[in-house]
Amino acid sequence: MICCCRLRLLSRPVFTVLLVCAAIAVLACPQRTLAQDEREYAVVASPGVPKRDLTLAELRRLFQFNQQYWSGTLRVHILILEGDLKSDSFLLREIYNRDEISLRRYILRRLYQGDIDRAPKVVAKPEILLQYVESGQGVVAIVPVSEVGDAQVQVLSIGGVRPGEPGYLLKD
Repeated sequence: MICCCRLRLLSRPVFTVLLVCAAIAVLACPQRTLAQDEREYAVVASPGVPKRDLTLAELRRLFQFNQQYWSGTLRVHILILEGDLKSDSFLLREIYNRDEISLRRYILRRLYQGDIDRAPKVVAKPEILLQYVESGQGVVAIVPVSEVGDAQVQVLSIGGVRPGEPGYLLKD
């Protein structure tokens, strides 16, 4: 990187060549739109879950173990994709507001205090996660929309907006 005070020391032809090279480099990079870079996430739930729509606050309450029942005796069972525990994951940033180590400590503390009966199940692949959601009762997970496909799960809307619609909140 060239400091601005050194630019004055360059002759005009050298400066022009540098400027042209920088312009070519910018133009040669593939142009991406914001929509291409964004990745949407779907909240998927078992077919028997009575909710069809959640607010973002309700979603955070579920995933932070502050709401343990959907209704009556139907327990909330949380599944997490293994890759969602990486430090740069959407789930850690937007839902838990924690890093991986902090989340693990939080779960252990809640288990130790008796606030929750079990830790969320961590699943290696989206296909397996979706099978668990399909066959389970009260199961909820967050997965990339592209992974849902034709799985027999409920895709819950967030604030009345479904994935793919304008104003959907779960984007990375």
